[in-house]
Order: sequence, then structure tokens, then C-alpha cells
Amino acid sequence: TFDEDHLVANAPLLLVATLARRLGIGALVNAMVKIPSGRGGRVISVTISPHNGMPGMAHSGAARAAVESMMRTLSIEWARFGIVLNSIAAGQFATETLLTKYPQEIVERLAETIPLGRLGTEQELASLVLYLASPGAAFISGSVITMDGARDNWLGGWPPAQAADDEGRPLSERRRSERGGAEGR
Repeated sequence: TFDEDHLVANAPLLLVATLARRLGIGALVNAMVKIPSGRGGRVISVTISPHNGMPGMAHSGAARAAVESMMRTLSIEWARFGIVLNSIAAGQFATETLLTKYPQEIVERLAETIPLGRLGTEQELASLVLYLASPGAAFISGSVITMDGARDNWLGGWPPAQAADDEGRPLSERRRSERGGAEGR
């Protein structure tokens, strides 16, 4: 038996595994996509970023990796049906849940961990989903698009304090002569 936390954390993986086991691949296509035969379609999954480790969240990372891997694999297998599959790995967004569930201090500090310096908006995420569903994205398949203000690439603002001057600008690289003095003095 599963407790509620386990079920919530593993719901995407359990849903996919259950559908695949009970329905088989052909029925899974119809169940997930619900398209007339031969007309193609789109499947867009939304998982969460980050792709790096998150202490205490190994189960969530495994489920996200499984969904993303499944989407990559099915993009190959279902291409013959004209079905395009992509995943969005969403970062931190200013949703009602985030803004009301967590203490204000956490919400404010969260933006500081994102190189762009802000949370994403629901409209930005919706725009990416609309694009992936549009004819303009007909040749994009098997991709995982990370939408997180570059947080997966770097945790925090740029430049980091230890590599910035007193005004927060990146320190400049300077070539030094063999004797240790700065060139061009």
C-alpha cells in the first residue's frame, strides 16, 4: 500500500506505468493523445526543474527522469504515427500556490536563486505550451525544454559575490606577465 505522500510524489510515474501495463502501447497512444488514426498529434508533459540533485527529493528526481526518458523514447516510437512528444521542465513560477503556501521570506529569497532574478509567470509557461502545440513546433520532438531562468545552470545571481567588485559587476580578467605584474600598465 502507498501512503498519500508516496502517491503524490510518484503519481506521474505510476500513471504512465499503469497505463502502459494495462493498456499496451497501442491503447496508450489512444488514451494519452485521443487523436483520429493517421492524423498525428502532440503530447506535452510538464515536469519540474531542477535536473541536479535535491536533497530529500530522490523519489521526485527519479519520477521526473522517468517521465522525460519516456517522452524521448516514445518520440521515436510514435513518430511513425505523426505524434510529436516534448517535455517542459518548469522552474519556479509565481503561481497562486507558491505565493500563498510558503512564507513570504521563502518566496522572496527564491527569486534570488534564479540568475534572471525573478520567478516565471504562468503566462510564460502557457506561451511555451502553446508554441509546442503549434505548427511552428512540428519538427521539435523528443526534447526536454528547461524553463527556469537559467537556474539549472547556476544556482543564484550572477556574478557571485566572491567574483564581483564592490558595485556587483563581474571582476575582469587581466593577463599577467611572467614576472607577476599586470600587462599593459
